[in-house]
Amino acid sequence: MHPDDGIIYLAEVDSTNSYCMREAASLASGTFVVADSQTAGRGRLGRAWHSPPGCNLYVSIILKPPFQRLDPAVLPQIASLAAYNTVQDYGVQGVWIKWPNDVYAGDRKLAGVLTESRIVAGAVEAVVTGIGINLNMSPAELAVIDKPATAVGAHLDRDIDRDDCLQRLAGYFNAACATCQSHGFEQIYAEWCDASGLVGRRVSINGAMASVTGIVREFAIDGSIVIVDETGVPQTVRSGDLTLILL
Repeated sequence: MHPDDGIIYLAEVDSTNSYCMREAASLASGTFVVADSQTAGRGRLGRAWHSPPGCNLYVSIILKPPFQRLDPAVLPQIASLAAYNTVQDYGVQGVWIKWPNDVYAGDRKLAGVLTESRIVAGAVEAVVTGIGINLNMSPAELAVIDKPATAVGAHLDRDIDRDDCLQRLAGYFNAACATCQSHGFEQIYAEWCDASGLVGRRVSINGAMASVTGIVREFAIDGSIVIVDETGVPQTVRSGDLTLILL
């Protein structure tokens, strides 16, 4: 492990998010923690994140109070937009953000985000945002993932330099945070909505309490999605798994 301009590199860790949560007291706000591999990488809803060594980007960013006008609730959108812009830089076609915060190329997952808060004595001590981007996985490694997945290198037929990817991602993430701190979330929110491409599309969402199918009308600034269901009634959904229905 060695720090380099606010970056900590780990050869192997259970997960970069877990590391940041454990070491929150000693880590400076804004630190990026990067691992070559994860033995227990995690995605949303407790799902495993396949993390083989040497081929992908696994990074977590820790932010600590005061957040300087940055609402931590918008970090999933900031992170997914940063991952989207990073992938776009490489020229991957058909990239979009799948609500709430996954990045897809066509119908295959390319990147994901997991944001967690560390609460001590009822107060937020730190917010940790993990980002995983599939870069150089082989077809065999991609086949291990439980949902259709792809990698940046597979689209471009070449390997992607992980350090270059990290620098691009960090630039987009930090710039978006700075924009939110100085001008509010509206600009980043608008960019995120454009990147999703889901408004007007037919989707189905399976949530913890209920499922809904209908047409996406809009995204609320708090990250929820508004769907006009089959009866014409708008439904606001705050969490769940989205499936795009292709007509």
